[in-house]
Amino acid sequence: MRNHGKKRFWARTGFTATLVLTAAIFASAPVFAAQGLLVKRHEMLDPQMNDAVAATVAVPDGWEIGKGSQVVWNLNIYANPAYLMFEVNGPDEAKFVYSTPFKFHFNQKWPMFTPPASFSQLQIDPDFGVLALQLMTASDFLNWLLKQNSEISGVRIKEITRPQGLDSVINKAVEEENARDIPRLNAMASCNIYQGRTYDLAVAEYSYVKEGKRHEEVGFIVANYRTWMSTSPLSYGKYSILWDVQIMAMSALEGKLKAHENDFALILSNSGPDPVWAETVETITTQGMLREIKRQEDAIRTIRAAQVRASNNQSAIENRRQAQSNVTRGWTNAITGVDTWSGGGEKYDAPTGYGYAWRNGDGNTYYTNDSTFNPNHSSNFSGDWSQMEKVPW
Repeated sequence: MRNHGKKRFWARTGFTATLVLTAAIFASAPVFAAQGLLVKRHEMLDPQMNDAVAATVAVPDGWEIGKGSQVVWNLNIYANPAYLMFEVNGPDEAKFVYSTPFKFHFNQKWPMFTPPASFSQLQIDPDFGVLALQLMTASDFLNWLLKQNSEISGVRIKEITRPQGLDSVINKAVEEENARDIPRLNAMASCNIYQGRTYDLAVAEYSYVKEGKRHEEVGFIVANYRTWMSTSPLSYGKYSILWDVQIMAMSALEGKLKAHENDFALILSNSGPDPVWAETVETITTQGMLREIKRQEDAIRTIRAAQVRASNNQSAIENRRQAQSNVTRGWTNAITGVDTWSGGGEKYDAPTGYGYAWRNGDGNTYYTNDSTFNPNHSSNFSGDWSQMEKVPW
């Protein structure tokens, strides 16, 4: 068990950098309900990949996958050919929302302009098939997004910070990505056009009124900026930036958010895109950017061929899995702290405070502090369950 003696994420009076990777529990407060916590494993399938797994989602008992969860492909959008989103809904109108990044394009030769009031006013950039939008920081994008949401009103932003502890986790991932991708992409293009990735980061706390009730929400926002130099004689030396913003949000009725912090932590730390699916999307993105996908009717064959290549690239898959795990653990540590459990050849993360954990063959897990409990002897549990052991991160 790690991270003793710090305040919980939801309960803090001020979000400081040192809490990001060390936030844990109030020494005087009970951590978990005595009955333990059951978590079910849900797999989102992608029909374009012969129903291969696109994402795995951890669903706490009493929660359910939301109707907005979906996987969408469009190869006409060169720089963003696939979009994945999932939501998990719970009691007290609690909701966890994850989506792959919103992607945009900015060109240095464009005049500076004020972002429009809504997505519907944005124009498609034909060079990349994504929306053209002025560069914004992570916090500015969040403010812009909240203002154009017609379903909410009375937005109150409590705090927006850039936590240094999580910053270091993402910075390491960016450095590793640049070391890999700058030489690779420039070799594919036969010239030095790709300059690498930079990023911005924010954690925001805010509230709003929806359907007559005030909700509170915490959003994790990461903006990535990938710079490409132009080789055109008309714009030589100018740069284009393909930038994206990813938001993970956790919300509930006002005053109820803290009550679900353990649920949010479990969802966050054990959910995300499947590494093979993500590697396939990256391959398709590169092919689209280099215009190697000639006709829309080639879409299915192109996607499935890329899937096969991604499945065979074990090194890339493992690197992607590890990088994703490091980042999600960093986020989760900001909420409750994390313990890692091993069983059935897999690892699972859970909020700190549980003494015992079990797993069945479907990947469902159960966490408890009751040393005498065995799910194999309970009529409320089906399947064969085996006990897991706590392992170092």
